[in-house]
Amino acid sequence: SSGGARNGNEVALTRWLDGHVEQIWRGHAGQVIGLAATLDGRGAWSLGEADGLWRWALGASEPVRRIGARLPDEAEGQVANASALALDASQRHAYIGRRDGSVLAVDLESPQAVPRRLAKLGEPIAALALAPDGTSLAVALGSMLGAQRRTAALIDAADGHVLRELAAHPGP
Repeated sequence: SSGGARNGNEVALTRWLDGHVEQIWRGHAGQVIGLAATLDGRGAWSLGEADGLWRWALGASEPVRRIGARLPDEAEGQVANASALALDASQRHAYIGRRDGSVLAVDLESPQAVPRRLAKLGEPIAALALAPDGTSLAVALGSMLGAQRRTAALIDAADGHVLRELAAHPGP
């Protein structure tokens, strides 16, 4: 689970069956946007809106890995404004949505793990969901303040081309 600014943007690893808190980590500069338990259940991935994707491990007080959500050509001080996270089933690839409409892909097996722009869509990214086979990514667009339209796009997870765009519901 993750907390907001009131509790230091903490990330907590909790046992599902009995609710026992295994460990709490703190350190993200901004809001924690996305979370996933590691496959072995002994850690977590967290995405901070300002400081990227962090990998936490039980027993460690600091992240064991930090991956920025900025592209190599973006300025050092530029805030990434991450807004969504999806990991593939093997946790070898991560996908990060941003408020500027970018979808970034990260090869988590690479020691450098430099994000690359997979797609640049016309509205802020509100949510991401990866197909079970890992070949396509559903992207919810525009449900944030300032959005001009609300749609969903299905994009190819390898090269980012739009496979299909769907109109979303008209609600808030």
